[in-house]
Order: sequence, then structure tokens, then C-alpha cells
Amino acid sequence: MGFDGFTDKDFDTYLADHRGSATFTLQRRLVKDKLRALMSEVMAQVGESARGLELVFSSEVPSLENGRCVAEQGAYLIRGATDREAVKALVEKMSLRSAMALDVAEFHKHASIGVVVDDTGLRALLAFHPRGQVDRQNLKAKLGESWAVDAFLAQLQALPEGFRVLLPGMPAPVAPAELARAAVEECVRALEGDAMLLATHVRPRDGARGALAEVLTADLQALLALYRFSAWAPDHDQIHAVKQAKQQREESRKADFQPGMKVRILAGMWNGKVGVVESLDKKGGVKVMVGAVSVKIEARDAQPV
Repeated sequence: MGFDGFTDKDFDTYLADHRGSATFTLQRRLVKDKLRALMSEVMAQVGESARGLELVFSSEVPSLENGRCVAEQGAYLIRGATDREAVKALVEKMSLRSAMALDVAEFHKHASIGVVVDDTGLRALLAFHPRGQVDRQNLKAKLGESWAVDAFLAQLQALPEGFRVLLPGMPAPVAPAELARAAVEECVRALEGDAMLLATHVRPRDGARGALAEVLTADLQALLALYRFSAWAPDHDQIHAVKQAKQQREESRKADFQPGMKVRILAGMWNGKVGVVESLDKKGGVKVMVGAVSVKIEARDAQPV
């Protein structure tokens, strides 16, 4: 099905008195289908610029993801499954810092580029949500260099007409041309907190009808450049996130073991043997008694039985 435009009925689906009602789930699903068709056209034009990113959609059903309140319908580009898995343990640990730790939406755990429909119209956005601490800390580390502050400011100021930018520490969004270096410097300090970092282009209802693929492609291309500069990636790892994630997994695994517990060894010459945990060390090692033999293995190479 091709995209045939949004209507007032589509926007009205997200009015305040409709958001928590399952009665409007079918209509929200129809809007979601339109959004899928629109994003199919946009992604075909964006092409290789979105390499390594995956398109995900918000739920149209009142659920835990949206706090039982569907205020909007969104399509979001986030890092692909392989990269998400590489930093999963660190993402989960860091997101507990946020006051929004119970938020389970996947597109809030990572920097995202979105196209969102609500009762006011349509908006394109780049968001660093408070739960997405891996990306926020990656940006904070990069902005520790003076040249990066200037480069980030220049990229923000180069956003097309119609965008508004809200950085942590700012009271309200401003046009990109109005941003000053001091705002970016304050952003660096405030990235530890729960304030959103947003770059948004809002199109009210009258500007969100008809063919939209071309204008949204231009918006997303601009936001992708900003995303590549800011967000974590394996080749843009300012915080050694993969190493931290590995350490976190090993710490979590080690916490599962206690002296006297039976475990099965999963690797090495003792693979498949069952033994008893004798002791644990600070480096992630576990000593296991297999019969009369004491075997030292990594915590990741054992599982409780």
C-alpha cells in the first residue's frame, strides 16, 4: 500500500480523551500502516545514509511501553540489532540512572531519529532520551574537546529552516541560528541529568498532508549527519562502551555464583563437567572443584545446575 496522506481523522486519533482507550486501537493501527508506507518511501530515498540503523515503530496499543496512553505514533531509526547487543549490558545498567528507569521503549534506550504523528501534526526529530545514557555519555566525552564543541555547534546551526533545538540546560527550544557556544557548554554539564536533547522540525496539520516523502528525506538527511557526529557506534566509541559492557556481563555472571553451588563448565578441556564452586576472584575468575581437581575458569564459562 502506498502512502496516501494523513487526514484530520488520523490526527484526531491522538486527542487527549482517546489516548488511553482501546476503542481507537484499530484507527491507530491504520495510522501506523500509513506511517509504514511513508517511511518505506523515505528510506528508499535516504539509502546508504542510514546504513547500520534499524527502523522500529511505537505501539498503537495502550501498554507498559507508553504508560497506557498512546499520545503519538512514531517510526524511529535506532542502531541495528548487532550493535545493540554489543552494548546491551551497559545500556541496561546506565539507564537505571534515569528517573525514567521503568520506561521499556527500545527507542528511548538509544539515540533515535524519528517521524512522529500526533494530534497537532507531524514532526521529524533527533532525540537523546534520558534513558539513552550510552549515547549521552558518548557525546559528553566527545564534547570534552574544544574543537568538538565548535563542530557540534556548527552542525546544529546548519540544520534546515524550520528546526528547533532543545539542549539539556536550556529552558525552551530555539532556532538553530540562535544557538550560542555557551548553550553547548552547558549541555555538556547537563547531559548527566534527565533533560531531553532534541532537534525537531514540527509540521502542523496543514503542513502534514499530501506527499511528504521528499521533505522528510531532507529532514532525516540533516539529522543523520548530526546523529553520526554524536551517537555511539563501534567506530565512534568515546567511552569504551563495548569493553564496559563486557565487564558488566562478567560482573553480572559472577554475581550468580556462590561457594558451594553446583555449576556446569561450558568451555575448555573440562567442558560439560559438573563441579562445585570453591571460590571467586576479583577479575571474574571462578575456582571449581571437579572431583578432587581444582579448576580455574572464567565466570562466563560456567552456568548453575
